Amino acid sequence: MSYSYLYGVDVDGKGVVLKEYRNSWSFSPKVWDILAEKFSIPNGFLLGIEELEKTVDSLEVDNFERHIWELTMQRGIFSEDKEIIVSAIQNFIERYIGFSVQRQYSSKREVYTSDNFDRFREIAKDIEEIDVDKYPYFIFKNTSVDDNVESLFSGWCEETDESLEKTLYDDDNDCWFVLFDQNKITDYCLFRELED
Repeated sequence: MSYSYLYGVDVDGKGVVLKEYRNSWSFSPKVWDILAEKFSIPNGFLLGIEELEKTVDSLEVDNFERHIWELTMQRGIFSEDKEIIVSAIQNFIERYIGFSVQRQYSSKREVYTSDNFDRFREIAKDIEEIDVDKYPYFIFKNTSVDDNVESLFSGWCEETDESLEKTLYDDDNDCWFVLFDQNKITDYCLFRELED
């Protein structure tokens, strides 16, 4: 069973798992599945993720689908902007209840019911509850199958054969953040560039 995680990032750039979610297929892949169907991406998101990314990146910067996409891409987000993400999740649920998608490798179509979005509601609630003072940033990690987010906060020292604690301030960390202003994406930058 794979997991997804909601990380809080403190003022020192250290990451802490705030929430763990069983079955990582209950959020990000559903977002990608729905968007791939909406934008008629051949072969769905599994084989067409690059084309889907180009399509979503062309959406308006105040589009809720673009905002939820950025969350699923494991980007850093300022906790002060958490309402933008919560609103994007809620809008996504409202827009896509009743939406049907073609199942890959099957002739069946699946209709997304309200129950299909329970995990979305749970994640929105957990993001809403982030303590902005304690964790000024957050990152949603899609799946325990890779270590892309964990590697931001831990590493391995070959010389001592010990694990190392890392922070987002470390020079080798390439954590991209989404910058919002008035509900619009204005830019992307590496965490270490935020202070510049």
